[in-house]
Amino acid sequence: MKFSRIWAMPSADTFSIPPIAELLRHWLAGRLIIVDPFARNNRFANLTNDLNPNTAARHHMDAIEFLDMLEKGRRMPKPPNIDAVLFDPPYSPRQISEVYKQIGRAVTGKDTQNAALYKNVKMRLNGLLAKDGIAICCGWNSAGMGKGYETARPAARNTVATRSTGRCRDCGSWGPRAGNGLGLNCGCALE
Repeated sequence: MKFSRIWAMPSADTFSIPPIAELLRHWLAGRLIIVDPFARNNRFANLTNDLNPNTAARHHMDAIEFLDMLEKGRRMPKPPNIDAVLFDPPYSPRQISEVYKQIGRAVTGKDTQNAALYKNVKMRLNGLLAKDGIAICCGWNSAGMGKGYETARPAARNTVATRSTGRCRDCGSWGPRAGNGLGLNCGCALE
Protein backbone atom coordinates (compact mmCIF):
# COMPACT_ATOMS: atom_id res chain seq x y z
CA MET A 1 0.00 0.00 0.00
CA LYS A 2 1.35 3.42 -0.94
CA PHE A 3 0.60 6.48 1.21
CA SER A 4 0.97 10.10 0.13
CA ARG A 5 1.13 13.24 2.23
CA ILE A 6 0.29 16.48 0.49
CA TRP A 7 -0.27 19.82 2.20
CA ALA A 8 -3.11 22.00 0.93
CA MET A 9 -5.12 24.86 2.38
CA PRO A 10 -8.07 23.41 4.33
CA SER A 11 -11.63 24.21 3.30
CA ALA A 12 -15.11 23.47 4.64
CA ASP A 13 -15.81 22.19 1.10
CA THR A 14 -13.44 19.22 1.34
CA PHE A 15 -13.77 18.23 -2.30
CA SER A 16 -12.55 21.66 -3.45
CA ILE A 17 -9.13 21.00 -1.85
CA PRO A 18 -6.86 20.33 -4.87
CA PRO A 19 -5.27 16.99 -3.80
CA ILE A 20 -8.65 15.63 -2.71
CA ALA A 21 -10.31 16.83 -5.92
CA GLU A 22 -7.53 15.05 -7.83
CA LEU A 23 -8.13 11.85 -5.83
CA LEU A 24 -11.85 12.05 -6.63
CA ARG A 25 -11.29 12.65 -10.35
CA HIS A 26 -8.97 9.65 -10.45
CA TRP A 27 -11.15 7.15 -8.52
CA LEU A 28 -14.55 8.33 -9.79
CA ALA A 29 -13.61 8.27 -13.49
CA GLY A 30 -16.16 6.15 -15.35
CA ARG A 31 -18.46 5.77 -12.34
CA LEU A 32 -22.00 6.75 -13.31
CA ILE A 33 -24.05 6.73 -10.11
CA ILE A 34 -22.37 8.44 -7.15
CA VAL A 35 -24.12 9.15 -3.83
CA ASP A 36 -23.14 11.83 -1.31
CA PRO A 37 -25.38 12.21 1.78
CA PHE A 38 -23.42 15.25 3.11
CA ALA A 39 -22.79 16.96 -0.24
CA ARG A 40 -22.76 20.70 0.49
CA ASN A 41 -21.74 22.07 -2.94
CA ASN A 42 -20.12 18.86 -4.21
CA ARG A 43 -20.28 18.44 -8.00
CA PHE A 44 -18.64 15.00 -8.09
CA ALA A 45 -21.81 13.09 -7.10
CA ASN A 46 -25.13 13.02 -8.93
CA LEU A 47 -27.36 11.85 -6.04
CA THR A 48 -26.66 14.58 -3.49
CA ASN A 49 -28.09 15.61 -0.15
CA ASP A 50 -27.32 18.24 2.47
CA LEU A 51 -29.39 19.56 5.39
CA ASN A 52 -28.67 23.13 4.34
CA PRO A 53 -31.08 24.28 1.59
CA ASN A 54 -28.58 27.00 0.61
CA THR A 55 -26.22 24.41 -0.87
CA ALA A 56 -26.13 22.98 -4.39
CA ALA A 57 -27.32 19.55 -3.18
CA ARG A 58 -30.43 18.16 -4.91
CA HIS A 59 -32.07 17.01 -1.65
CA HIS A 60 -32.14 18.75 1.72
CA MET A 61 -32.97 16.20 4.39
CA ASP A 62 -31.39 14.25 7.21
CA ALA A 63 -28.68 11.93 5.83
CA ILE A 64 -30.36 8.80 7.25
CA GLU A 65 -33.72 9.79 5.74
CA PHE A 66 -32.05 10.48 2.37
CA LEU A 67 -30.35 7.07 2.29
CA ASP A 68 -33.55 5.35 3.43
CA MET A 69 -35.36 7.12 0.59
CA LEU A 70 -32.83 5.74 -1.90
CA GLU A 71 -33.10 2.26 -0.40
CA LYS A 72 -36.88 2.16 -0.34
CA GLY A 73 -37.40 4.15 -3.54
CA ARG A 74 -40.00 6.40 -1.93
CA ARG A 75 -39.41 9.41 -4.17
CA MET A 76 -37.25 7.90 -6.85
CA PRO A 77 -36.54 4.40 -8.09
CA LYS A 78 -33.73 2.63 -6.27
CA PRO A 79 -30.56 3.12 -8.28
CA PRO A 80 -29.74 -0.21 -9.89
CA ASN A 81 -26.00 -0.02 -9.27
CA ILE A 82 -24.49 2.70 -7.15
CA ASP A 83 -20.92 2.83 -8.40
CA ALA A 84 -19.48 4.99 -5.64
CA VAL A 85 -20.38 6.59 -2.35
CA LEU A 86 -18.77 9.67 -0.82
CA PHE A 87 -18.63 10.01 2.96
CA ASP A 88 -17.61 13.50 4.06
CA PRO A 89 -19.75 14.37 7.10
CA PRO A 90 -19.17 17.17 9.58
CA TYR A 91 -16.07 15.91 11.42
CA SER A 92 -16.84 16.99 14.98
CA PRO A 93 -19.75 17.71 17.32
CA ARG A 94 -18.94 21.43 16.93
CA GLN A 95 -19.24 21.18 13.14
CA ILE A 96 -22.53 19.28 13.44
CA SER A 97 -23.82 22.01 15.74
CA GLU A 98 -22.76 24.71 13.24
CA VAL A 99 -24.61 22.96 10.40
CA TYR A 100 -27.80 22.74 12.47
CA LYS A 101 -27.54 26.39 13.51
CA GLN A 102 -27.09 27.46 9.85
CA ILE A 103 -30.49 26.03 9.02
CA GLY A 104 -32.19 27.24 12.21
CA ARG A 105 -32.57 23.77 13.67
CA ALA A 106 -32.14 23.19 17.41
CA VAL A 107 -29.24 20.89 18.22
CA THR A 108 -29.27 18.35 21.03
CA GLY A 109 -26.57 16.23 22.63
CA LYS A 110 -27.95 13.24 20.74
CA ASP A 111 -27.56 15.10 17.41
CA THR A 112 -23.86 15.65 18.06
CA GLN A 113 -23.07 11.99 18.76
CA ASN A 114 -21.15 11.69 15.51
CA ALA A 115 -19.95 8.09 16.07
CA ALA A 116 -23.54 6.82 16.07
CA LEU A 117 -24.40 8.97 13.05
CA TYR A 118 -21.35 7.77 11.11
CA LYS A 119 -22.10 4.12 11.88
CA ASN A 120 -25.72 4.41 10.74
CA VAL A 121 -24.84 6.29 7.55
CA LYS A 122 -22.04 3.86 6.67
CA MET A 123 -24.34 0.86 7.18
CA ARG A 124 -26.85 2.35 4.75
CA LEU A 125 -24.19 3.34 2.21
CA ASN A 126 -22.81 -0.19 2.35
CA GLY A 127 -26.25 -1.60 1.55
CA LEU A 128 -26.60 0.67 -1.49
CA LEU A 129 -23.13 0.21 -2.98
CA ALA A 130 -22.72 -2.15 -5.94
CA LYS A 131 -20.50 -5.16 -5.27
CA ASP A 132 -17.65 -3.64 -7.29
CA GLY A 133 -18.30 -0.10 -6.06
CA ILE A 134 -15.96 2.11 -4.08
CA ALA A 135 -16.39 4.35 -1.07
CA ILE A 136 -14.32 7.48 -0.57
CA CYS A 137 -14.31 8.58 3.05
CA CYS A 138 -12.98 11.84 4.43
CA GLY A 139 -12.38 12.66 8.06
CA TRP A 140 -9.82 13.23 10.78
CA ASN A 141 -8.82 9.56 10.75
CA SER A 142 -8.36 6.80 8.21
CA ALA A 143 -11.09 4.45 9.41
CA GLY A 144 -12.69 4.45 5.95
CA MET A 145 -15.80 2.25 5.77
CA GLY A 146 -14.48 -0.01 8.52
CA LYS A 147 -13.71 -3.71 8.64
CA GLY A 148 -14.32 -5.78 5.55
CA TYR A 149 -12.93 -3.20 3.15
CA GLU A 150 -9.55 -2.75 1.56
CA THR A 151 -8.20 0.77 2.12
CA ALA A 152 -5.85 2.64 -0.19
CA ARG A 153 -4.22 6.06 -0.62
CA PRO A 154 -4.98 8.46 2.20
CA ALA A 155 -4.39 12.09 1.21
CA ALA A 156 -4.09 15.52 2.84
CA ARG A 157 -2.89 16.48 6.32
CA ASN A 158 -5.83 17.20 8.58
CA THR A 159 -8.38 15.69 6.26
CA VAL A 160 -7.71 12.06 5.50
CA ALA A 161 -9.37 10.64 2.41
CA THR A 162 -9.46 6.90 1.96
CA ARG A 163 -10.81 4.76 -0.86
CA SER A 164 -12.51 1.57 0.27
CA THR A 165 -13.42 -1.22 -2.09
CA GLY A 166 -15.86 -4.01 -1.43
CA ARG A 167 -13.27 -6.77 -1.13
CA CYS A 168 -13.47 -8.75 2.11
CA ARG A 169 -10.05 -8.74 3.80
CA ASP A 170 -10.70 -12.17 5.31
CA CYS A 171 -11.50 -14.22 2.21
CA GLY A 172 -10.91 -11.84 -0.73
CA SER A 173 -14.55 -12.03 -1.87
CA TRP A 174 -16.00 -9.05 -3.74
CA GLY A 175 -19.55 -9.57 -2.54
CA PRO A 176 -22.40 -9.27 -3.06
CA ARG A 177 -23.06 -6.95 -0.14
CA ALA A 178 -25.53 -7.87 2.55
CA GLY A 179 -28.76 -5.91 2.37
CA ASN A 180 -28.59 -5.31 6.12
CA GLY A 181 -25.53 -3.07 5.74
CA LEU A 182 -23.35 -5.27 7.94
CA GLY A 183 -20.88 -6.33 5.29
CA LEU A 184 -20.38 -8.77 2.49
CA ASN A 185 -22.45 -11.92 1.99
CA CYS A 186 -19.33 -14.05 1.95
CA GLY A 187 -19.91 -15.78 5.28
CA CYS A 188 -17.06 -14.02 7.08
CA ALA A 189 -17.85 -12.53 10.46
CA LEU A 190 -17.38 -8.77 10.29
CA GLU A 191 -17.22 -6.94 13.61
